[in-house]
Amino acid sequence: MAKAGDILEHPAAGERIIFKTTAADTGGAYTQFEQELLKAGAGSSSQHIHLHTDERFEILAGTATYTLDGQDYTAGPGEVVEIKRGTLHRNPWNRDGGEVRLLRTVTPPSGAELFYETFYGLERDGKGLNLWQAALTSHYIKSETYFFPPNVPMAVQRLAIPLVAFLARLQGYRPWYPQYTQDHP
Repeated sequence: MAKAGDILEHPAAGERIIFKTTAADTGGAYTQFEQELLKAGAGSSSQHIHLHTDERFEILAGTATYTLDGQDYTAGPGEVVEIKRGTLHRNPWNRDGGEVRLLRTVTPPSGAELFYETFYGLERDGKGLNLWQAALTSHYIKSETYFFPPNVPMAVQRLAIPLVAFLARLQGYRPWYPQYTQDHP
């Protein structure tokens, strides 16, 4: 379970997270962390949608690129990007390689802390986040986040994720690992 002040690093991607306020601190209302994107491509994600989560990104340094409904935009220091639940988007990322720092707020947290602890931990250990692990962890935290690869409708993903999560468990995957998160209930 993340605590304020905890630092997660993903050196290969050039990313670092510093938790400022956690779900435990806010009674489950939100989590907030600073995210440093230290090289070109850092922070990049596929287009996705959160059905039950809002995200807020305050740009602290550098220029971040983000996508809303298929259109790319940029934001600089002092600007705020609000992504409401149900909006197709890509999180802000570092397009050009200069330092980019964001203050991210996820409301409600929807397991974001556990997801990042698991994802960054696996990456640090050279194991990566594959489809099996992503489906299992996402299903476990009930994130209701869906990605939009070509030709895979959200309805199909809603049916497939629990099945893939079940198969991942059969292969020995776990939704989270004690070496990456502590005191998880």
